[in-house]
Amino acid sequence: MSLICIQDLFLVKLTEQVIDQTCPTYKGKPKDLWVSPEEAMRLLRINSVTTLLKYKDTGKLRAARLSLKHILYDSESILKFLDDQSLNRF
Repeated sequence: MSLICIQDLFLVKLTEQVIDQTCPTYKGKPKDLWVSPEEAMRLLRINSVTTLLKYKDTGKLRAARLSLKHILYDSESILKFLDDQSLNRF
């Protein structure tokens, strides 16, 4: 049996790199700046396309229309929307 010794800081950085490469939405932050409606709904934890469109139409979410049926949502605006909606009880 072999024993490998590594420093704590190296282990943390290595673990972060593995997580970043294997799980793109770790810590709720998507890798892509623009996400599909399905991904936006998953991040917002909603099931209704109507609610997603309402958020877009009222300006709560930033979106880009590439064609009549193809819309992408700005992931930064989704995270900001969630942060704005959070309750600070203390």
